[in-house]
Amino acid sequence: MFEPLQYSHKNSIEEKIKKFPSILSDYFFPNLYLYRNSLGTKIHEGTYSLIETNISSNDNLKVYMPLDLITPESLLYYKGLVGPSLLYPISDEGLSLMEVSSKEYKEADSDYLFTLEKISFLKGGHLSAKRNLLYRFFDLYEDREVIELASHNILLAKEVLEGWSKEHGSDYSNCLEALEMFEELDLYGRLLIIKKKPVGFIIGGRQGEVFIVQFMKADKDYKGIYTFLYQDLALALPKNILWINLEEDLGIPSLRQAKRSYQPDQIARKWRVKL
Repeated sequence: MFEPLQYSHKNSIEEKIKKFPSILSDYFFPNLYLYRNSLGTKIHEGTYSLIETNISSNDNLKVYMPLDLITPESLLYYKGLVGPSLLYPISDEGLSLMEVSSKEYKEADSDYLFTLEKISFLKGGHLSAKRNLLYRFFDLYEDREVIELASHNILLAKEVLEGWSKEHGSDYSNCLEALEMFEELDLYGRLLIIKKKPVGFIIGGRQGEVFIVQFMKADKDYKGIYTFLYQDLALALPKNILWINLEEDLGIPSLRQAKRSYQPDQIARKWRVKL
């Protein structure tokens, strides 16, 4: 009925997702794949396809993620397959297509979305502190270059990751696998080098008009480095990408404060719906 999600499911899942483009970071094969072990992710491929997973590694709550358009027929199929269960994540648009008796969303699940223009130029008085931080960064670190990540320089990104992991480590193995499967997962990234030393990188991938930022690792001793990496990415992306998705904050106060400091243009809710 359900089998462990594998790389071999990539094409079929991506074809499904194309039929109902979603701004949610969950509907992105690299995310499904890279967290498959920690979340126990499985897939059912039948008349309608369904992902079985947990919401997070800290929240041992089994949910089911639809891979087809929400219709009365697909909902009936899902209910026959898994019985009374939670569908997640359901977008606002998906919710409008359903008659539900029970629904909820949690703030920590929601994705933070920003227009490409906002992250590129950081305009407005409310982002003046970010601009000042960038000016200071430019002054302090003139001997810098940014290069696109590719197979021949992935080792430099791994060097940054190893340094970062000495103080952190929550998603070390996921990020390492993303680097090792960078080309297979069709990812895109930027690597910052200061005085010939790799000090930070940012990677993610495109889903329609949205670029999903999956990992950003950097030496925080370089003041302003995170703001620089965000802006550099936005300026490098093709202009037909309209949104940058910084994913959820997982309920971590420091992460929430950091993402909200950029003044998100949209908070994308993820509904938990009783089937």
